[in-house]
Amino acid sequence: MKTESFGGARFFMTFIDDYSRCVTVYPITHKSEVLDKFKEWEAVVTNQEDCKIKTLRTNNGGEFMSAEFQNFLKEKGIHHETTVPHSPQQNGIAERMNRTLQEAALSMILHPRHYHDEYAGITTAKHTALFVTEVEEPKTLKKALESDHAENWKTAADSEYQSLMETDTWELVELPPGRKAITCRWVKVKHDENGKIDLFKGRLVAKGFLQKYGIEFVETFSPVVLFTSIRALLAFAVSRNMFIHQMDVVTAFLNGTLDQDIYMEQPEGYVVP
Repeated sequence: MKTESFGGARFFMTFIDDYSRCVTVYPITHKSEVLDKFKEWEAVVTNQEDCKIKTLRTNNGGEFMSAEFQNFLKEKGIHHETTVPHSPQQNGIAERMNRTLQEAALSMILHPRHYHDEYAGITTAKHTALFVTEVEEPKTLKKALESDHAENWKTAADSEYQSLMETDTWELVELPPGRKAITCRWVKVKHDENGKIDLFKGRLVAKGFLQKYGIEFVETFSPVVLFTSIRALLAFAVSRNMFIHQMDVVTAFLNGTLDQDIYMEQPEGYVVP
């Protein structure tokens, strides 16, 4: 990878105790070092902490599934648990720790005067590079249209505004006495898994924190689907030999309805006199 630590490491691996959440991090230059680092960690745990490793949970990476690694686990009597392929959520503790370490390393890269650490600038075994994105998200639409990517931002904003109009999201009215219109803003640029710009997206959002409880809203929630529900649905479909179709509803949230009257200022750049 192009991004390396100050010591030349290109990856890191973590060992996390499931009970105490104690984390040990080893910078490595090649995946072939995984077994050596595990042996080193196993020796420290056994000798220094007077504990024995009973179970090791990993993904199905080749570095963990090699014959040499498996033979060492058998020699030590360590049970090996693996996650279901393409299900990183089953190893969520490690995944979240990887993200925490990546963000910490990125901070070290951005402020090298304050950090002189081996872990700055390293990448995970998933080959996720750390770097500073070259395009920053503008704070206002005016600044977006004055930037080098003005055409991209304009196209994204026009598309969002068109969706809002097609779904009759609002109607223009006079602001009633005693009511205050909340403001709104445009977001955002979308990045891929490597942090590079994947798509310019225009999203108009109301500044909900300006709403008053009992007047503009009575509850807040964010509906999300549970992975257990998806797995149950897939299992049911397979057992019944059914076909499964997947679809993406563009601007799905615009199909919702509101029970309260919300007054919002017109979006920047699209004010109708």
